Amino acid sequence: MTLIDEIRNPSSSLSTFLRHRLPGRERVVARWTQELALAAPVPAPVTLDPSDRPRLGAAFEMRVGFDPADEAPYPDLLPLLPPEEATRILTAAGLQKVGVPVPVAEECSGWGRYADWDPGAADGELHRGAWNLSEFAGLLRRTRRPDGQQWRGLYRIMQEKV
Repeated sequence: MTLIDEIRNPSSSLSTFLRHRLPGRERVVARWTQELALAAPVPAPVTLDPSDRPRLGAAFEMRVGFDPADEAPYPDLLPLLPPEEATRILTAAGLQKVGVPVPVAEECSGWGRYADWDPGAADGELHRGAWNLSEFAGLLRRTRRPDGQQWRGLYRIMQEKV
């Protein structure tokens, strides 16, 4: 189930949490709706195949997950990447290995947010990383007990071929 499905479902845990923690969200949504109605329309990409929309949505959700993170997100996925790739993605997301002069993401612990990082300034590295991580997660979710070394090798192959 996607994040959007969770939000739309009034009985989901996420919707319940939002209702209780953000009681004025209806007013915020109404205001955003007004603002969006005034904005210039963004043309849809003409090359996007409708079958790619779920993949794009999953990548978008994964990319958004990096913005509020004060530490390395996705602890089930990032350790299965080659360490230099995980380091590249985390660094692009404005995270840094705390207390280590040369950061290498062999595990997700010890990463923290730069105090002055602006998520709006993230470059294409983070977007590409989120796309690759999303595609990788789609494969990985079908595996019960992943072997880290095999999955790191698969990720490298996936990067070369995609």
